[in-house]
Amino acid sequence: MKNRISKNLYASTIIGQRDKFPNYSMFFGGYFEGDAQTWFGSQINRAGGTSDFPATGQNIYMTTVDLYFLANVGEYMTAVFDFLTDDNSDFGLRNGFVILGNLDTSPFFVTVGKNRRISVGTYGGGGPWSNGLSEDFLAPGSVTNISLNYKTSSINANVTTFGTQNNHLDFSAAIFYANKLTTDLSYGLNFGYIFNLAGADNTSISKFLDSIDKGNDSVGTIDIDGTLAYSILGGVLQFQSGWSTTTNKEDFNKNGTSVNTGAWYFGLAYGFRLYGRNTNFNFSYSQSYNAANIPMSLSIASPNFGLADSGIKKQIIVSSQRSYFDNNVLIGPEYSYQSLYNGEDMNTLTLDLSVYI
Repeated sequence: MKNRISKNLYASTIIGQRDKFPNYSMFFGGYFEGDAQTWFGSQINRAGGTSDFPATGQNIYMTTVDLYFLANVGEYMTAVFDFLTDDNSDFGLRNGFVILGNLDTSPFFVTVGKNRRISVGTYGGGGPWSNGLSEDFLAPGSVTNISLNYKTSSINANVTTFGTQNNHLDFSAAIFYANKLTTDLSYGLNFGYIFNLAGADNTSISKFLDSIDKGNDSVGTIDIDGTLAYSILGGVLQFQSGWSTTTNKEDFNKNGTSVNTGAWYFGLAYGFRLYGRNTNFNFSYSQSYNAANIPMSLSIASPNFGLADSGIKKQIIVSSQRSYFDNNVLIGPEYSYQSLYNGEDMNTLTLDLSVYI
């Protein structure tokens, strides 16, 4: 269940399914992801004084092993826990929270704990392995929080409060809307705001502020995404676009001028059944602005890579996925091209294996 559920509306999706199971019940599941990669391009300068990353190479990585638990504890409480590790044997808690509420009684519910991601945006434009550019440096991470949520068949909304790295209260708010225009045409829109992105476990903005000795500054952000889906030729064609930007100016280019930084993306996806198996093809183009000195992660799956010293200016991702054996085993290739502000670039070819248990 877990990785088939959007990490952007994780708790909302779970409570939407709780009535399918008894009030006192427990479920176990797992997820495995492995990636075979080859890359070629420039030697990449890395943040934090780490030595340059090789211009060419190849390897196989166990990128994620995830074990998760979900339990309905009575009529008005659902508990979610999952633990993960990777190629470095780093062990951690991805989700650990409880949901208080029941949609059969009220459209409002509360979550308390630590989510994989605060629900503020879609952050599209990625592939089976790589993140979209707005997700790469403008998305929140995982923080302990309390959120008040509202959910109907077409609306998801939430207000969330959490503590920043300086023990100050931070908050976010978001609304997601999805509906159908016709039988074959549907759309979705979302808008989200975070008061202090660095306090929401965002590594890129936090490291940048530390590099200019402004770690206590608050940098807010907004995210807007839209999707249009049309059923055609036995499948679904999706048009996706979005924009994320900061709401507070900083010297993100380190040239003495305070500016807002941001990124936008455009994507196309087509999913259909090919010889009885679910198959999809995807293309996305992303571009950032005023992000020359914001550290960012590249598509290289090595857990030791860290962050590139320069920001990514342009990104292209072409990918496909197809289910094999059954619908719980997905295999797909991905090509990623990333052009950095400092003139470096990287091409990464990935064969991604995802297994849902």
